[in-house]
Amino acid sequence: MGRVGERRQVVRKACEIGRERAERFALQTGRFAELTAMFRSIGDNWLWGLGAWGEFDGRFYGDIAYHQGNYSYVHSGFGHVFLKAGLIGLLLFGALLGAFAVFALRRRAEAAARLRPLFETSLAVVAFSLPNLLGGTPVIELRTMVLLGVFLSLPFLVIGLRAREQPEHR
Repeated sequence: MGRVGERRQVVRKACEIGRERAERFALQTGRFAELTAMFRSIGDNWLWGLGAWGEFDGRFYGDIAYHQGNYSYVHSGFGHVFLKAGLIGLLLFGALLGAFAVFALRRRAEAAARLRPLFETSLAVVAFSLPNLLGGTPVIELRTMVLLGVFLSLPFLVIGLRAREQPEHR
């Protein structure tokens, strides 16, 4: 068995352990039931997810009747990305947020004084968005994701404007 096969076995075992623990701790109510149903529905599609129109099977969980038969979204931004795009999508989404954090924290001191409030506001908005990404439904809401995208781009814009204002060295 090659390295890819070994990794698949490890991930499958981790998913099985996660399922067993979810059952043992009775995470069968409310949004935990939703996440449990999602993980069970992903099955062998953990790498790429169920696709843009993929749905989890929530028929056997009475506590998620609030979905009213629409099992195409999960009340977790990260969970939703995992449902639709699998581990690959979740890693890419995490890399996007990580790249933002690394860039913003490393280049923070370079922000022009007059644009620093804009820079700092973007950091605060993204930080305050993390709980919503963990337990809310921001990914399915266009307005929330557009706003998050705008604030993710502001530090890059502020640093770009700073570089444009500096005289060229010839």
